[in-house]
Parts: sequence; structure tokens; C-alpha cells
Amino acid sequence: MNYLDIAIIIILGASVIYSVIKGFIRDAFSLLAVILGIVASLLFYPTGAEMLAGLITNPQIANIVSFAVIFLAVSIVVSLLGMLVSRMIKTADLSFYDRVAGGTFGLVKGYILVAVLVIVVTTLFPASARTSKITPYVVRSIRVVTDILPADYQRKIEEQKKNLENLNERTIERNDSKVSQ
Repeated sequence: MNYLDIAIIIILGASVIYSVIKGFIRDAFSLLAVILGIVASLLFYPTGAEMLAGLITNPQIANIVSFAVIFLAVSIVVSLLGMLVSRMIKTADLSFYDRVAGGTFGLVKGYILVAVLVIVVTTLFPASARTSKITPYVVRSIRVVTDILPADYQRKIEEQKKNLENLNERTIERNDSKVSQ
């Protein structure tokens, strides 16, 4: 086992444990809070910035403040709603199922993080990926998942992979030129 294997195990384990402790409802609502906060902020920050124009004269700062306030407001409301639903689950004596579902949700979140990590590491540090015991299994599972995705998503994934490979090549070239100087 190398450092990549250890990182994969830690990420998966921590994600599952965290989600079991939090429960599915609160964990899902916290993710939903971030997503909805970003979406609402992107949609409404110009309107908020206009409302702040009398208080903040710099339009860029008004945009940033508007975005942040909308994001926080939506995130807090969705998180509070998640806490309310979570309490209802506990009151209905369904905590065990909430935690089991949370563990599953945590495993999926951890897997997504691990998949991204493995894609980056295999592209930027191929030697580390070759000595890993777990990476081949993750790579196979990524291929299975990407084969299921629509063609548009597959194309976007390939583009990002090429971008990472190009970044790696430029980094190696830059390092080689520094060494030869």
C-alpha cells in the first residue's frame, strides 16, 4: 500500500463515519443547502446588488456582498429545514434507518471524492497510481460509471482528462527547463 491507498481508505472511512453520525437527512440537506445556495445566488445576485447600490458604491463589492448574503440566507433556511426533518425522523423512531442511509450516502460521496482524486493522481503522478493496490479497482469502477453516462458527459470527462494531461506535460516541461538551467 502506498500513500494514495491510505488516502483512499481515509476518505472513504471518514465520509461514511461522518454521514452515519449526521444521518442521511441532515447530510443530504447540507449538500442541498450548498447547491441551492449557489443556484439562488447566481440567479439573484444582480438584483441584490442593485438593492445594495445605495449602501455600497463599488459595484463589484455590491455583487460579492449580494452573492454572499443570498448564499448564506438560502443555505441557512435549507439547513434549518433539514434539522426540522431530521428531528421528525428521530421522533418517529427512524434514526437507525436514517443513519444506515447516511452511511450509504457517505460512501457515495466518498467514492466521488476518491474518483476525482484518482483521476487527478493517475494523470499528474502516474508512478504513484501504478504502485497503488486500490487504484486499479477505482479506475475500473470509473470506467463502468462513465460508460453508463450520456455521450455529452463522456465527452466532457474526456476533455477534462486531456486538460489534466496537458497541465501535467506543461508542469514536467517547466520543471525540466528549471533543472537544465
